Amino acid sequence: MSVTLRVDRTLLPFTGGQSTIEVEGKSTSECLENLRARFPELSRIFDGTTGKLWSDISIYLNRNSVDSDQPVRDGDELTIVVGIAGG
Repeated sequence: MSVTLRVDRTLLPFTGGQSTIEVEGKSTSECLENLRARFPELSRIFDGTTGKLWSDISIYLNRNSVDSDQPVRDGDELTIVVGIAGG
């Protein structure tokens, strides 16, 4: 299934400047793995031990926040958002 994945602009250096990428997958995790395979530099947003996204990275499926692996359908939209803190 083809899913449109939108990437936070802070991650653009790791996607060759692409902010919108078509990925294949049946679930959010499969789409993210396919994205990571295509853009290995994005591995830095995943914990090297657990393989899960760092806690400051949020995933939205059709504008709804998702915490875990969710099924996706053809035409769905995933968005990766990087939380930035500071003071």
